[in-house]
Amino acid sequence: MKKIHLLLLASVCLAVACIKEPVLNETKKLSLNLPNQPDSYYDASFDSSLNHKAQLGRVLFYEKQLSLNNTISCGSCHKQAFAFADNERFSKGLENKRTSRNSPPLQDFSNVNLFFDDAEGPPNPIDLLPGFGGNEFFWDGRQNNLKDLILKPVANHIEMGINDVNMLIPKLNNLPYYKELFNKAYQSEEITLDKISDAVAVFIQAMNTNNSKFNKVMFNQVSFTGLEKSGFDLFFGKYPCGSCHQINPGSYFSGGFMNIGLDDKINDRGRAAIDNNSFNEGAFKTPNLKNIMLTAPYMHDGRFNTLDEVIEHYSTGIKMNPSLSPMLRDEKDFNAPRKMNVTNEDKKALIAFLNTLTDPVFVTDPKFSDPFVIN
Repeated sequence: MKKIHLLLLASVCLAVACIKEPVLNETKKLSLNLPNQPDSYYDASFDSSLNHKAQLGRVLFYEKQLSLNNTISCGSCHKQAFAFADNERFSKGLENKRTSRNSPPLQDFSNVNLFFDDAEGPPNPIDLLPGFGGNEFFWDGRQNNLKDLILKPVANHIEMGINDVNMLIPKLNNLPYYKELFNKAYQSEEITLDKISDAVAVFIQAMNTNNSKFNKVMFNQVSFTGLEKSGFDLFFGKYPCGSCHQINPGSYFSGGFMNIGLDDKINDRGRAAIDNNSFNEGAFKTPNLKNIMLTAPYMHDGRFNTLDEVIEHYSTGIKMNPSLSPMLRDEKDFNAPRKMNVTNEDKKALIAFLNTLTDPVFVTDPKFSDPFVIN
């Protein structure tokens, strides 16, 4: 009988060893692809430490050890190829659980109004002022400070699952590459939650995407095609797109929060759950349109797979509900939704124009890429 127990115990130990060994081997093969000098995320004359902070932030952004089971990173749901949005309707989090809203692109963060607090040293581009639809983050705008936002997904039980974010400090201390990175960024090897948040925020703040054809047209470097120019005119003329999606060279701010008539019965309160304003029932942040061709699926719940479907919604699909934006109500009957009746020709022109907002450099830039390499 004793032999049987010993055999069973040996079998269990062998099974556990077989489970753990690949993980250990995988960790040993992991290395970082980082230049000896950090990439120029920022002008070094502005703050010489910012490039080191951004490089540390890049590593943390793709660090899967920031999740409870070491399988999810920020980059898992915000993918560079899709302008740091997710190409799935609902992102896959811890243990394959799905988020309840679509992951928005992170380029929203790169063109916000800043203030610089020099009370504790050199200017830091991360302390953000609340603004008109530009500096409120998440679909419902519940956060207005980028640095404070960073650890929210980490602590979320569906996304990354670390309920006590203090767990991050010993986890990162056990990884060999962080002491040098923190020392370069903060002149100290000490890892703190504040430094983690700051570094990731500095990295995200560096995500400027200003190499689109639209930008080049605005600076007289190239010209629109006839179809693109027609779409541009329609966007700011015949159709009221430009009233909410404010587009200027270098800044593609959104127009606050709007209920756009996705449903006649509201299932997700959106902004109203944050400010308790009945006018904001079912209202969500109006996204900027940078790289819009790459950030599908669209809307807060990812219900539309193509821009064709999005335009069709505004054309004939707006649904009436009590908090529908006045801009999307019929001009003659306030209690009826607007029908823009976009023609097929106009739709093609609008999409051609929206395609000029794509920045191919941004989505392939090595300094924003995953630095982890399996050797």
